[in-house]
Amino acid sequence: MRNIIVLQIVLFCALLSTSLRAQTQTALNQNATANATKADQKLNAICTRILTEYKSDTLFTQSLKASQRIWFKFRDAELKMMYPYSEGLGSIQPMCVSDYLEKLTNERIITLQQWITGTQEGDVCSGSLKTH
Repeated sequence: MRNIIVLQIVLFCALLSTSLRAQTQTALNQNATANATKADQKLNAICTRILTEYKSDTLFTQSLKASQRIWFKFRDAELKMMYPYSEGLGSIQPMCVSDYLEKLTNERIITLQQWITGTQEGDVCSGSLKTH
Protein backbone atom coordinates (compact mmCIF):
# COMPACT_ATOMS: atom_id res chain seq x y z
CA MET A 1 0.00 0.00 0.00
CA ARG A 2 2.83 2.36 0.89
CA ASN A 3 4.45 1.72 -2.53
CA ILE A 4 1.22 2.70 -4.27
CA ILE A 5 1.05 6.00 -2.34
CA VAL A 6 4.70 6.77 -3.12
CA LEU A 7 4.08 5.98 -6.79
CA GLN A 8 1.04 8.28 -6.83
CA ILE A 9 3.07 11.11 -5.27
CA VAL A 10 5.88 10.63 -7.81
CA LEU A 11 3.39 10.64 -10.72
CA PHE A 12 1.67 13.75 -9.37
CA CYS A 13 5.01 15.58 -9.06
CA ALA A 14 5.95 14.56 -12.59
CA LEU A 15 2.65 15.87 -13.97
CA LEU A 16 2.99 19.09 -12.00
CA SER A 17 6.54 19.57 -13.27
CA THR A 18 5.45 19.02 -16.87
CA SER A 19 2.56 21.46 -16.61
CA LEU A 20 4.81 24.15 -15.12
CA ARG A 21 7.12 23.88 -18.13
CA ALA A 22 4.28 23.98 -20.67
CA GLN A 23 4.66 26.60 -23.36
CA THR A 24 2.27 28.15 -25.81
CA GLN A 25 2.34 26.86 -29.37
CA THR A 26 3.71 30.22 -30.46
CA ALA A 27 6.63 29.84 -28.05
CA LEU A 28 7.24 26.28 -29.25
CA ASN A 29 7.20 27.47 -32.87
CA GLN A 30 9.66 30.27 -32.06
CA ASN A 31 11.96 27.87 -30.22
CA ALA A 32 11.95 25.42 -33.13
CA THR A 33 12.70 28.24 -35.58
CA ALA A 34 15.59 29.41 -33.38
CA ASN A 35 17.00 25.86 -33.27
CA ALA A 36 16.79 25.55 -37.06
CA THR A 37 18.51 28.93 -37.42
CA LYS A 38 21.32 27.82 -35.07
CA ALA A 39 21.81 24.65 -37.11
CA ASP A 40 21.95 26.73 -40.30
CA GLN A 41 24.54 29.05 -38.74
CA LYS A 42 26.62 26.03 -37.71
CA LEU A 43 26.38 24.64 -41.26
CA ASN A 44 27.55 27.98 -42.67
CA ALA A 45 30.45 28.09 -40.21
CA ILE A 46 31.53 24.56 -41.18
CA CYS A 47 31.37 25.40 -44.89
CA THR A 48 33.43 28.54 -44.31
CA ARG A 49 36.00 26.58 -42.33
CA ILE A 50 36.24 23.88 -45.02
CA LEU A 51 36.61 26.49 -47.76
CA THR A 52 39.38 28.15 -45.74
CA GLU A 53 41.24 24.92 -44.97
CA TYR A 54 40.99 23.68 -48.56
CA LYS A 55 41.38 27.04 -50.34
CA SER A 56 44.43 25.84 -52.28
CA ASP A 57 42.35 23.04 -53.85
CA THR A 58 40.31 25.04 -56.35
CA LEU A 59 38.57 22.05 -57.92
CA PHE A 60 37.45 20.83 -54.49
CA THR A 61 36.16 24.23 -53.36
CA GLN A 62 34.20 24.64 -56.61
CA SER A 63 32.75 21.16 -56.10
CA LEU A 64 31.80 21.92 -52.50
CA LYS A 65 29.99 25.10 -53.55
CA ALA A 66 28.13 23.21 -56.29
CA SER A 67 27.27 20.45 -53.82
CA GLN A 68 25.88 22.97 -51.35
CA ARG A 69 23.70 24.61 -54.00
CA ILE A 70 22.30 21.21 -54.93
CA TRP A 71 21.90 20.23 -51.27
CA PHE A 72 19.79 23.35 -50.61
CA LYS A 73 17.49 22.36 -53.49
CA PHE A 74 17.33 18.80 -52.10
CA ARG A 75 16.58 20.13 -48.60
CA ASP A 76 13.77 22.33 -49.89
CA ALA A 77 12.32 19.44 -51.91
CA GLU A 78 12.48 17.17 -48.84
CA LEU A 79 10.61 19.78 -46.79
CA LYS A 80 7.96 20.10 -49.48
CA MET A 81 7.64 16.32 -49.69
CA MET A 82 7.27 16.01 -45.91
CA TYR A 83 4.85 18.94 -45.60
CA PRO A 84 3.21 19.43 -49.01
CA TYR A 85 0.25 21.36 -47.61
CA SER A 86 0.93 24.82 -46.25
CA GLU A 87 -1.55 24.48 -43.38
CA GLY A 88 -1.86 20.71 -43.08
CA LEU A 89 -1.15 20.57 -39.35
CA GLY A 90 -2.58 23.88 -38.21
CA SER A 91 -0.73 25.96 -35.64
CA ILE A 92 1.85 23.22 -35.00
CA GLN A 93 3.00 23.25 -38.65
CA PRO A 94 5.76 25.87 -38.23
CA MET A 95 7.29 23.86 -35.39
CA CYS A 96 7.18 20.62 -37.37
CA VAL A 97 8.73 22.25 -40.44
CA SER A 98 11.47 23.87 -38.37
CA ASP A 99 12.20 20.61 -36.54
CA TYR A 100 12.54 18.77 -39.87
CA LEU A 101 14.69 21.54 -41.30
CA GLU A 102 16.96 21.30 -38.25
CA LYS A 103 17.17 17.51 -38.66
CA LEU A 104 18.14 17.76 -42.34
CA THR A 105 20.68 20.48 -41.59
CA ASN A 106 22.26 18.47 -38.77
CA GLU A 107 22.58 15.49 -41.12
CA ARG A 108 24.40 17.71 -43.62
CA ILE A 109 26.66 19.01 -40.85
CA ILE A 110 27.65 15.44 -39.99
CA THR A 111 28.43 14.77 -43.65
CA LEU A 112 30.58 17.89 -44.05
CA GLN A 113 32.31 17.42 -40.70
CA GLN A 114 34.45 14.72 -42.37
CA TRP A 115 36.40 17.39 -44.24
CA ILE A 116 37.32 19.02 -40.94
CA THR A 117 38.13 15.92 -38.91
CA GLY A 118 39.75 14.10 -41.84
CA THR A 119 40.43 10.41 -42.02
CA GLN A 120 43.15 7.99 -41.00
CA GLU A 121 46.32 7.70 -43.05
CA GLY A 122 46.04 4.69 -45.35
CA ASP A 123 42.33 5.11 -46.18
CA VAL A 124 42.69 4.43 -49.90
CA CYS A 125 39.18 5.72 -50.64
CA SER A 126 39.52 9.02 -48.75
CA GLY A 127 39.08 11.12 -51.89
CA SER A 128 39.41 14.80 -51.02
CA LEU A 129 39.45 14.22 -47.24
CA LYS A 130 42.65 15.22 -45.53
CA THR A 131 44.48 12.45 -43.71
CA HIS A 132 46.26 12.49 -40.39
